[in-house]
Amino acid sequence: MGAAETKNEKNQTAVDETNGLSVEEKNLIRSSWEQIMKNKRKVGVDVFVRLFTNYPKSKELFEQLRDIPTEDLRNHKKMKAHALRVMASLNSVVESLDDLEILGEMLQNVGRTHVLHHVEKHYYDSLAVVLLEAFEDELKDKFNQKTRNAWTKAYGAMEKVIVEAYGDA
Repeated sequence: MGAAETKNEKNQTAVDETNGLSVEEKNLIRSSWEQIMKNKRKVGVDVFVRLFTNYPKSKELFEQLRDIPTEDLRNHKKMKAHALRVMASLNSVVESLDDLEILGEMLQNVGRTHVLHHVEKHYYDSLAVVLLEAFEDELKDKFNQKTRNAWTKAYGAMEKVIVEAYGDA
């Protein structure tokens, strides 16, 4: 192994102290996200159907969706619209992994708006579970342990910023 290869490996594993992600982890997030975005509406709807199925009380937070039977949500225009808005927001997060000032402001805004909608902090843990499940279903074997770990670490960092914003609201 040459010196250039060793230096490149160190660059890939060096952790960004501000967000805790290595270059390799950011690349895994970006490449998996690129695949997810090819089917963003389906994945986005799947996330929320899973959320409402696995955590039924979460559906009560969605005034425009709460009276629609969960089994009918996959084809409902309001569900599709909300899912696409969330996926667009996640896309902005992924695109801003290296712009921490903007990323922080976006995530703080998510926290401030969700506290106004009375979203309790524990729902972010529930969302993490179904988000990773939906990603794994979409990506199959491409969602390997390294990719899962990268998303888990990134989501944990994002959740921390979002929840901290609850105190500012």
